[in-house]
Amino acid sequence: QNKNQRGNKVGSLIISLILIFIASLLVYYPALKNEFIRNWDDPSYIIENPYIREFSFSNLKTLFSTYFLGNYHPLTLVSFAFDFSLYELRPFGYHLANIIIHALNSFLLYIILRKIFKSVKISLITSLLFAIHPIHVESVAWVSGRKDMLFCFFYFAGIISYLYYLRDNNHLKYYILCIVLFVLSCLSKAMAVSFPLVLILLDYLTQRTMTKKIFLDKIPFFIISLIIGIIAIFAQQSSGSLKVTTDYNFYDRIVLASMGSFIYLKNMFIPFHQSAFYNYPQDENGLLPSYTQYYLIFAVFILSVLVYSWKKKHRSLFFCLSFFFATIFFVLQILPVGDALLADRYAYIPSAGILLIIGVGFKRFKRLQADSQRLFQMIFFVFLVVFTVFLSYQTWNRCKVWKDSFTLFNDVIKKDPKTAFAYNNRAVEYYFAGDFKNAISDFDKAIQINPKFTLAIHYRGMTYSKLRRFDLALSDMNRALELRPDLHDAYFNRGVIYFLTGNKEQAKADFEKSLSLK
Repeated sequence: QNKNQRGNKVGSLIISLILIFIASLLVYYPALKNEFIRNWDDPSYIIENPYIREFSFSNLKTLFSTYFLGNYHPLTLVSFAFDFSLYELRPFGYHLANIIIHALNSFLLYIILRKIFKSVKISLITSLLFAIHPIHVESVAWVSGRKDMLFCFFYFAGIISYLYYLRDNNHLKYYILCIVLFVLSCLSKAMAVSFPLVLILLDYLTQRTMTKKIFLDKIPFFIISLIIGIIAIFAQQSSGSLKVTTDYNFYDRIVLASMGSFIYLKNMFIPFHQSAFYNYPQDENGLLPSYTQYYLIFAVFILSVLVYSWKKKHRSLFFCLSFFFATIFFVLQILPVGDALLADRYAYIPSAGILLIIGVGFKRFKRLQADSQRLFQMIFFVFLVVFTVFLSYQTWNRCKVWKDSFTLFNDVIKKDPKTAFAYNNRAVEYYFAGDFKNAISDFDKAIQINPKFTLAIHYRGMTYSKLRRFDLALSDMNRALELRPDLHDAYFNRGVIYFLTGNKEQAKADFEKSLSLK
């Protein structure tokens, strides 16, 4: 009998693995035709990164000792080095690797839920929804989104190891393995610092008796989280991504966190109007619009549900919501990071908690009377089929948005015409395509939205120089250097303008200044 049970379990694992991989490959197939996004992270991580060109001790040392674009995630860069050894700069291979990692993550989620709930249906429903959900397109269809999936891979593997640790009477080897996997997750992306909080939630869900040992077990994880958190702060500061600004006070930050939470949850169930860039809401005076205060009502509602589920011992509901907020808390802009209110990629792991609500909902129907059970299961099944088809359709189409820089930033501008970042990036694409007229038009729009957009001003100056309108080019370079006196490229390009207009003495001074700042 035990052999039959073990055989059935292995059989269901294999079938589930096949279904998850087929679903992932089908919905993400358009991504295999995508290019690199040539002016958003892909160049720095891959196209122009000399340290991924070969596996050498020197390059690996650099990857593990250098911040890239305000982040410290050396394992992600090592994975790109591995891809480069196979595909060089052919994007197909990188996209295929992303899809495979995403499918593996979906399968790891299946294993986690199977171990916790002992239910094939809950595990398969949740993991399939995770595999096909369009909120993950940014992480999967964008090559630079690799860091989200790689840290998730080790994160989920660490959870599985922890569950084995609980099952086998606290066997030390699984505890050590869990720590190692957690470190690997942190070296893929710093968002993994939420891991010890999730371990505590797992203790609650599995109804462990809260003893002193349980909390002592978590101390190494919290120490690692603290170290990685400090490294992440230094990394963000190195690129200016961590902005301690007086534009929003603490109350405003709570409002923005409530708004961000609402949008994340809305996109989980109604994934319309997704964008690669979500602007902060502002009125004509640059302040938070009055309507944003209403998001606090949503925050109070969520807190009420959490308190209710805690008091009534609805462990699954409390776990699902707490998992979501524990894993997304650090990017809810209470501590300001970057220029966007939120990003779909930040919901990669947190989404598992919300999707689990749907999976667990199926189990609830079994507690109803026979007639009601059949009716609600039929309704649920119809809903699930419709929802699955809808999500698959949205994911398929969303992959096409990430085809190249033009399709991506056209979409961002369509969703929000006040996005200076998108106009600037599309303008850069026009510039490299030799379409200087459209480049100037987009740079103008970006600068009109944000008059202190230094890079847009600098790039517009380069474009004017290409058109031999040196007076306008020089004016833009001077303005860019007023805003960013350390912008060495602006000194170099202004030196080129001086050289072309015969002012060789000024050109020499700017070239020397540019070299001194590099």
